[in-house]
Amino acid sequence: MLRALQRHAGTHMGIDVPLFRQMTPMGHRLSSTRPNYMTSIRLKSTIPHVGRVDLTNSKTMVHVSGRDAAKLLNGLFTLPVSSGAATPFSGVFGAFLNGKGRVITDAFLYTTSNHTEEDQSFVIEFDKAVEDELLLHLKRHRIRAKVKMEKLTDYECIFIWNRDATPDYWRRENECDSGFFQSLCEVAWSVAEVGETSEVEEKNGEPAQKPLYGLLVDDRYPLLGIRMILPAKTSTTYFSAIPSANLTQYNMLRYIRGTPEGSREIPPNKALPMESDLDYMNGLDFNRGCYVGQELTIRTHHTGVVRKRIVPFQLYQEGQEPGEYECQYDPELSGALPPLLDGSNVISLNSQPEERTFASSPFDSPKKEAEPKSEEAASEGGVPSWAKPKETDAAESNLPNKPKPVKLGNILSHHGNVGMALVRLDKIMQQQDIQLAVELPPGPNGEVNYLRAKLYYPLFVTDVSEAEAEAEAELEMERVRKEETHKNGQL
Repeated sequence: MLRALQRHAGTHMGIDVPLFRQMTPMGHRLSSTRPNYMTSIRLKSTIPHVGRVDLTNSKTMVHVSGRDAAKLLNGLFTLPVSSGAATPFSGVFGAFLNGKGRVITDAFLYTTSNHTEEDQSFVIEFDKAVEDELLLHLKRHRIRAKVKMEKLTDYECIFIWNRDATPDYWRRENECDSGFFQSLCEVAWSVAEVGETSEVEEKNGEPAQKPLYGLLVDDRYPLLGIRMILPAKTSTTYFSAIPSANLTQYNMLRYIRGTPEGSREIPPNKALPMESDLDYMNGLDFNRGCYVGQELTIRTHHTGVVRKRIVPFQLYQEGQEPGEYECQYDPELSGALPPLLDGSNVISLNSQPEERTFASSPFDSPKKEAEPKSEEAASEGGVPSWAKPKETDAAESNLPNKPKPVKLGNILSHHGNVGMALVRLDKIMQQQDIQLAVELPPGPNGEVNYLRAKLYYPLFVTDVSEAEAEAEAELEMERVRKEETHKNGQL
């Protein structure tokens, strides 16, 4: 919990940048200067500053219990899973990988309120679209482990956020003096002290259900929010003081924070963990032992270069310019966009087509079409025949010299003119004043349409150019060492 609280204390909370660099996950460093094509992102829209959203319809919750539950999950999850007694906020965010190191799904792992070392109890929350695949993955590795797995159908998954939160809001010692946690403290905290056996009100001679079954701080982004699992249809009662929000507002909150989630943004068995920003979102531990898919991940971390990343983006019209440090949701533009932009290409407009060069002649006039000349006439004063372009070349040379779009990535998900995209950062880094756009469906005459796009630099992401430069330097040093070893072996 202390690590999560420290992780949430960012530069915008009044902590010096060098200190925050030490707090970033896995030794990553924040850049003191940000590239001009990416910046921190803040959305002006209808997202409430304080909100509560029910994610039950889009999530599957699987209860994993038994004596070997922690052992099973520890060999499959990207973060270590302990069998010891749980504490409040002991849940974590991570992922399940296949044998090739690809992400099956990102997931939240809760330690439930009735967890003990002898009777271990966990809940996995993940995207409902990959329910069958993950259950098959778990059963395939269960073998003879003393583990029971079942879907939770009588519970709901709730996410609560406060965009004005400060680190004190996340402390139990705060005595709930903030309106954000007032209702949470009155009801949930009384039973959230996991590991303590408190008396529970009895109904019909049987203990009543504890109102809070699982709780964790969502630390994919500093002060993003909290997640909890409650009995079905109880969140309205327990958290009536917190305004209700919808799934669209939750997704837009994720977009502006740069936190990908679910099978749309992290395609099952295709996405790589570090390309999906799992390392930046505290979803990977490079110092732990073996788990399924660990080899490729740790090899990429130590020797490879991550060329792609998922980043937020904003679309805007030609002639408009988004703010330097603000991303604006444009309802008018969003209403005019095609309904299906997912999968559209992110392109660069900077690259120019190759220029065609021909032998120049002072006698050639572009204003008057020249008459065909014989070989002798051409050699006397006209353009030599060997320098004349072919008919096809001449036709192509009349085309306007427009920029040739270069694909840099594609859109994963969006709402209106904001969303998440997977892009080639190594290509973008090559040009400082790069002009980005997103391809739209072709027009009636087949013309290519596009909208200007801007990528944004989440606060928790490191200076990618610096990280890649270091990785490239390490690879170059390794190459030099191998060459020297080879030369010494030949002597």
